Amino acid sequence: MGGFGSGRSGSRTAVEHCLRLSARSLFLWRQEGGALTQTIPFVCSNGQRGQSYIHIARFAFPSTKVLIETAYEGKSESQSIWAIAEPMPRGGYRYLFVCPNCGQRRLQIVLPPYACKWSCRTCYNLTYSSCNESGKYNGLAGLFLGLGLSDLAYSGAQVLLNSERDQRSAELRRRRRNKRREYEAARRNRGKALNL
Repeated sequence: MGGFGSGRSGSRTAVEHCLRLSARSLFLWRQEGGALTQTIPFVCSNGQRGQSYIHIARFAFPSTKVLIETAYEGKSESQSIWAIAEPMPRGGYRYLFVCPNCGQRRLQIVLPPYACKWSCRTCYNLTYSSCNESGKYNGLAGLFLGLGLSDLAYSGAQVLLNSERDQRSAELRRRRRNKRREYEAARRNRGKALNL
């Protein structure tokens, strides 16, 4: 994975703006053989308040069925999600959810501000805040744009594009030249072998 600003710039919903539930924290709350009821309040994107009720009738190890009821705007959605404890090769356990949509094992499930069902980050096509800010501080062009010197930023970008184009064409010429040399050498070797 890349660092800050890696990836394409965009405006997808970020995971940091969603309600998140970690399987590890769920198993830390547990009592062996006991029940668990937890309430998580949240605020939707339109300012409406809601709650998710997490209920586990009986903790079982290594897999437990988690019932989640999400209520907001007078509506209520129920779903059941499996939480599992997967043994690690060198001891200990890794706690995961089985996503109700794609069936993949995930460390956490999320509830975006516009949804009422819990799922994984991939199913909701979420990203991270740092990825949404990609290209925000790209060298001198970003500095010039920040200072209000858009003409300098544009001309600098043109110079960079031209130099990249020149580098690509030089690399292509070098590869073609090397292939031609390899072909000629192979042809000479075949001719020598036939003359013997």
